[in-house]
Amino acid sequence: MAVDQPYAGTGAPAPSPGHKSSDSGLSGLGLIMQLVGGIMTAVVACYGMIMLIAVLQAGGGRGMPGSIMIWILAVLGTSLARSLTHAAAGRRLLYEGPGTPASALQRYITVSAVQVGVVCVGMLVNDAPGGMMLALLLILSAWPLALFVVARPKIAEYGDAVPMADDKGFDGASILLLIFGSIGVAIGSIMLLGWLDWPGELKSNLMGMGMLVAFVMLTIRSVLHLRAGLRGIKAIHMAETADAAAKYASFGVIASVVAGGVFLVGFVTAMPSGGGGGMMILMLVMVVMITWVLLVWPLTVKRFFGDRQFATMLDERAPATQDASDQGLPTLGWLLLAFGVYALATGFAGVLMGDMGDDRAMRRMSRGDNPLGQMMGLIGNVGGKSPWFGITTAALQVWAGVELIRLTPRYKIAGMVFGGVAAAVALYVYLPMLDALMGGGLAMLSNPLAAMGFASVAMALVVPVATIVFVQRKVRDPKALAQTFE
Repeated sequence: MAVDQPYAGTGAPAPSPGHKSSDSGLSGLGLIMQLVGGIMTAVVACYGMIMLIAVLQAGGGRGMPGSIMIWILAVLGTSLARSLTHAAAGRRLLYEGPGTPASALQRYITVSAVQVGVVCVGMLVNDAPGGMMLALLLILSAWPLALFVVARPKIAEYGDAVPMADDKGFDGASILLLIFGSIGVAIGSIMLLGWLDWPGELKSNLMGMGMLVAFVMLTIRSVLHLRAGLRGIKAIHMAETADAAAKYASFGVIASVVAGGVFLVGFVTAMPSGGGGGMMILMLVMVVMITWVLLVWPLTVKRFFGDRQFATMLDERAPATQDASDQGLPTLGWLLLAFGVYALATGFAGVLMGDMGDDRAMRRMSRGDNPLGQMMGLIGNVGGKSPWFGITTAALQVWAGVELIRLTPRYKIAGMVFGGVAAAVALYVYLPMLDALMGGGLAMLSNPLAAMGFASVAMALVVPVATIVFVQRKVRDPKALAQTFE
């Protein structure tokens, strides 16, 4: 019978065949990609349907150039395909499926390249401003390029399947639960405080009371979310984390459905008396999108922990204790990289597009017949501050993310530098915006894009603090671990 050899630099037995002390955080990357892919699938599908309904109600596209109509359909189709392949690549990192994890990732990158090409060609044909085209090119290309450069080599190391780490990726998943739960609690608190500032007649009617129920349910869901993360990062046995995550997921599904129903009642109540069938369809689509978005993460969490716990029961050699040698830090790295590359791209895009408060941006935002213009109007210098605040912070975030993924000797310094700078910038930039955000709960119903404001403020405040806290965790022999990743 073979005897396990000591694991380099630790004195502990080497991981048994089929197990790894760490999976380089790829299980966490899979969860992140499923979340983003699922949300974007819902947003693209539902907003695409709304756009098509609006065009049909306006006369079937009469008066609109055929080239623009074809381009809109091509953008919607390729964007939906990109979102679907993004979520599929995330699932393939975690579960069995067609092809390999590497091929699933390559499929997403290829589809993304096609989408970027369609967008750029269409904008060239339709004489779009060069600054807008370059801004979109940056934003749409940032994440696929990051995956190509950082994730593809990591996935290729494992071949046809990414093995489960000894802790089944629970430590990394717990970090995600804690961060996302904290963001959710922050958003819920802002929404509840905003509800308190609504006019008395609005709070007392059916729509106002319904919104209160929805906000309370979603805040309770976020508290359970945060609780699952806290339990997970302190857990000794994996069953403790799985149980807390299951409770969150079950309530999360219920809260999502209830909130969707409340929003439907609110939409119907607020609908003008002369609203026709087309207006009702638009409202139904909007409710479907909100409910779909709210369901993505609880269902992803439920499947992940259920699948990993079942795998542990089947494998007698698998440890039942939750003791990750990397402390889940590579998963935190993937999250920082994801947020960082997007923030970096939007920062440079803001330089190209101009300040949110300038005349061009206001014209982009005010043109209700141009959804692309409305979305691009969100890009700019937040709060009138210099764009280099955001660009510098994003660059530090990308650096910290890469160092954490690779667990280099610099990961703690990188995390501390990013966390300190980002926290200071967030306080300077975003705190003055909180009053305006608290009054935006009702506006979010008419334009869900406004929810980006809530999420961006919460992320800007939570992620730096979480990074400072988590990089204090000590990994077992970081030099030996780093060698296993290179």
